[in-house]
Amino acid sequence: MGYRGLVTEERQNQRTGAGADRGSAATADPDESPKERVDRELIELLNGLRVILPGVQVLLAFLLTVPFSSGFEDATSTDKIVYFATVLLTVGATGALTMPAAYHRIRFRQGDKEQMLRLSNTFAIVGLSLLMLAMATVVFLITNVLYGVGAAVPVSLIVLLVLGFSWFAVPVFRRVEDAD
Repeated sequence: MGYRGLVTEERQNQRTGAGADRGSAATADPDESPKERVDRELIELLNGLRVILPGVQVLLAFLLTVPFSSGFEDATSTDKIVYFATVLLTVGATGALTMPAAYHRIRFRQGDKEQMLRLSNTFAIVGLSLLMLAMATVVFLITNVLYGVGAAVPVSLIVLLVLGFSWFAVPVFRRVEDAD
């Protein structure tokens, strides 16, 4: 069976529930209560954030050391502005991506999981958006220092497009496709 046949079969399985992974949100167990569904979805969200956060923390740690390295005082004003914007974007991403854990701790056992899940999902998307911008600006900064602005602009735009496509466009296209 060719690639198209496999894709068609996979989509058919998703629509009918055949061969589906019981742990995914789209194929919830029919015996799963609303509380169990929210608990599972919250765990899935928090587990996803646990994967993302170490990378964001490493990026932030790297950025925090830059001003203390030799040669930073020789950076151009453009480099310093881009650097500062990158730090702010990374701090914003860190804040947004850690918000679900903070919300969960503060609202623990107060019967607010459905709202917590919705708000945390929104913050996770905002955090990913900020992280995408931070990654593109740090690539701009590094490329600009190494090769100049002529190379930095297209390289950082490519990073932005690749991340935007893979993190946002692909899931949105799948969502639209599933709605049909």
